[in-house]
Amino acid sequence: MKEKNESWLLSPHAAYHLELSIDFLHTRPVMDIGANEIPAELLQTWIAPGPKELLIRMADGSAGPNETMPYEVFARAHERHDRSYAEMLEREFHTPAATVNRNFLLYQEILRIVARLREKRIEVPPFAVFNFVNYPITVPAAREYAWKHGIPSV
Repeated sequence: MKEKNESWLLSPHAAYHLELSIDFLHTRPVMDIGANEIPAELLQTWIAPGPKELLIRMADGSAGPNETMPYEVFARAHERHDRSYAEMLEREFHTPAATVNRNFLLYQEILRIVARLREKRIEVPPFAVFNFVNYPITVPAAREYAWKHGIPSV
């Protein structure tokens, strides 16, 4: 029910993409979703124009619902990630808020790399976009792959 209440604040376009995103995130275990599997239509809606600025605007309450949609998708994926991790560890697991915000910035970087690779029609490896615990390995690998294909830091 919470999802429906939040989506009424969004524009019809954003609400449609939030619904598609939620459906996509439920297609398989979230930690197994590869960057190469993200539909182009969703990828574009998940990229926040200014991720750092978005976090600041969210913190001070000045961000509107349509602006926060990329973070909403990320937050839902992160919540599913933490639940999956808790099940694997057989104990409670919650990522600290500061780490979640840092993960959002790294996630946005990965999405931008994927978008640039696709623009250049370069094959996108199956980086585990939503396996946040592995970001210390995934993010440098994505950066290196992009650099090897002529895509500077994004």
